[in-house]
Amino acid sequence: MLKSCGNNMNKINPCAMCHYSFIGPTGPAGPQGPIGPTGPASAKIEVVSTKTMDSDSDAEVVNTGTDDDVKLEFLIPRGKPGPKGERGEKGERGLDGRMGLPGISDTLVVRNVNTGEPGTDVVITDHKVGTEHILDFTIPRGFDGVDGATGSPGPKGDRGDPGPAGGSVTIKGSFNTYEDLIKKHPTGDKNDAYLVDGDLYVWDDITQNWNYVGPIKGPKGDKGEKGEDGLPGEKGDIGPTGPPGPEVIQTGYFVAFNSDLPQNEYEVKPNSRFPIEREAVDTSGIYELNKDDNTISFSKEGVYKVDIIITGYVKKSGSFNPNEDFISIGFRKVGENILYAGASEYIYDEKVVQLKAQGVIVIKDTSKEKVELFNFSKKSVYLTTPNIIYTSSDSYFVNPIVSLILVYLG
Repeated sequence: MLKSCGNNMNKINPCAMCHYSFIGPTGPAGPQGPIGPTGPASAKIEVVSTKTMDSDSDAEVVNTGTDDDVKLEFLIPRGKPGPKGERGEKGERGLDGRMGLPGISDTLVVRNVNTGEPGTDVVITDHKVGTEHILDFTIPRGFDGVDGATGSPGPKGDRGDPGPAGGSVTIKGSFNTYEDLIKKHPTGDKNDAYLVDGDLYVWDDITQNWNYVGPIKGPKGDKGEKGEDGLPGEKGDIGPTGPPGPEVIQTGYFVAFNSDLPQNEYEVKPNSRFPIEREAVDTSGIYELNKDDNTISFSKEGVYKVDIIITGYVKKSGSFNPNEDFISIGFRKVGENILYAGASEYIYDEKVVQLKAQGVIVIKDTSKEKVELFNFSKKSVYLTTPNIIYTSSDSYFVNPIVSLILVYLG
């Protein structure tokens, strides 16, 4: 195809301003050219950290590497705090915390009670040894009271010195009491006399009274011959009821001796009962020991005082641990968690201690209620006392490892 400039010229003599281009049909694709040279390597990019900045700072991206080994740190400011939200609804109650370790109970012993001077202060002195308080009391006496009213006549006094010789008297009769005499003879004549229960009264003309002279009694005579037995008398009436006799203290004493157990050192595992092997004393028959399960039952309802002593220790497993190196004992009813007597003590370096506890328990149903002495320690308690063969006594009461005393109070 021929293109021209458009000037009115013939195809034979084109103008000098014109040029021609010839467009032919598309030819086939040529052969593939050679692979060009390798271009420059691309840079390595690594994000090494992203840090949160203060809300007032600007965001930044820092290259801590090179152009070929790019290491980027992003510094992004945190958002500013939003407005305070409304108060939420009250949440549900959380779970109860675990029960704390048993406390160590103190014991009180009253040693002396002294009397102080009137007007002084009451003084209580505490001689504390460990958890035992030994108390001395000084209590002032009261001031002297005011004189009381005149009392009734006292008993008859001693006989006075003999008086001068008097005239003779005439004993005219006798009476049982002085009141009978003056009722019958309010007055008398000189030298009149009467016996009143063996005492002589003589009329005094001067004082116009019956004067007491003294007992009329001659010297002791010779012993007479034994008379014949008299006839039996009639049976007398029943006499009045006598005063109450002394009250029997209704006590039970329960023990475990060193010799009762299979070895010199007896293990009581955690959460188990201490051994009670013997009912040494039961003054009234109201206690019953079951040696098979180490429990005690009662046949009488009421209030009982409790005294406990055990001797033992716990073994250490390294350095002292206050969370487990201790003995903790408790006296309770079987099946209940309430303790009526208890005590705890730390054990250092497997030292043997004598642990004491006191309390009071109320028995309401003798058909159901039984009691037990329980080990609340985290570790086993090892009961031990000196062997009786090394003591100078033959009595097993010299080395009990468990002692339990119950006293009925009412």
